[in-house]
Amino acid sequence: MARGQKKQYVKKLTTKDEEMLRAFRNCGRLSSKHLKSELTMADKRVLNFQRDGYLEHGRLLNPKTREMESVFQLTDKGRGLVDAQLNLSHFYKSVGGRHDLAVADKYFSLNQEEQHSWRTEGELREVFQARLEELGGTYQAKEVSATDGAYVARDGRTILFEVVTRNYGKAEIQAKENFATLLGLELEISKT
Repeated sequence: MARGQKKQYVKKLTTKDEEMLRAFRNCGRLSSKHLKSELTMADKRVLNFQRDGYLEHGRLLNPKTREMESVFQLTDKGRGLVDAQLNLSHFYKSVGGRHDLAVADKYFSLNQEEQHSWRTEGELREVFQARLEELGGTYQAKEVSATDGAYVARDGRTILFEVVTRNYGKAEIQAKENFATLLGLELEISKT
């Protein structure tokens, strides 16, 4: 290795790596529990992604246990890796730690086929825009708001999913409901 050149720790992506990166793209942040229990990622492998600058680590207070928990998210370099290696864009736009982890909890409650059907808020905005053009209509930004995600359930129904925190007012929730109505899809709301 040439002098001053950094060692690369992640040389080839495994299937588990790809599932982890897909989950980060769809959820924003993941906890250590998600990485270990849901994705069975080894601590050393996660550390290698950090060392290569693909992931950053943070800590978040768990309000139930009153303890700090480790959370991870993609860096710009990590998003570049996902785009280049998995051809995925439209990354989930992080709202906040607790909110993102609630999205991740829902994501990991789905089977793998449902996870692979997951669409992010950015993708849903594009679907809505196309639908709006078909209908020849316009809406005020505050009247309609895309949900956190959507997935195709086992029975073939597309389900929109939204995490609602105590900071959401009636108008924000109504905008999510309007979005579902205009697309003709079912809306599942999770309150945190």
